[in-house]
Amino acid sequence: VRVHYQGWPAKWDEWIDRSAGRLRARQAGGKRARALEDEGGRGDNSEDVCALCEEVGQLVCCDGPCRRSFHIECVPLNNPPPHDERAKWRCADCLARRYRCFGCKEWAARDELQQCAARHCGKMFHPACLLASLQPF
Repeated sequence: VRVHYQGWPAKWDEWIDRSAGRLRARQAGGKRARALEDEGGRGDNSEDVCALCEEVGQLVCCDGPCRRSFHIECVPLNNPPPHDERAKWRCADCLARRYRCFGCKEWAARDELQQCAARHCGKMFHPACLLASLQPF
């Protein structure tokens, strides 16, 4: 299970085995915008922090391939999320088909990046960055 610690950048996320005894149950909530619980859990497969300011709070989730989350206040005014929570919404980067490599943080077109193979993960990598991340330290 991928664990994100509230208030910390995503680079400090870690994977914890379910049988390790370090996980707490979380409350399930609605899919779209909602306040995060103290445990930091989300009922869907989107990020737990805003992709722009990296803070927690009430977030709206991109339904595009990036799977990122944003505070409504952080979303640009030219691409507001719909008022209907059931409606699909894509962030400006997904609409423009440009993404940031999770490894080097450089921008690239979708066809230059590979998406993480983990189900529902929206992180994208340059092939060279992905290969470099697999090398032992």
